[in-house]
Amino acid sequence: MVFVPRNERLPDLLADLPTPERERLVRSEVKLLDYLDRLVRRGSWPTRKP
Repeated sequence: MVFVPRNERLPDLLADLPTPERERLVRSEVKLLDYLDRLVRRGSWPTRKP
């Protein structure tokens, strides 16, 4: 766990996915973590905007 200030908005990394894919990932913690791991390995993790 990490501290996130109340006024900071976290990016929704699933927002651009088609609805069926998004729902599949939300239903399974294992699949969600695998998806996020793949983003990191590909270098596709979003950067923080100032």
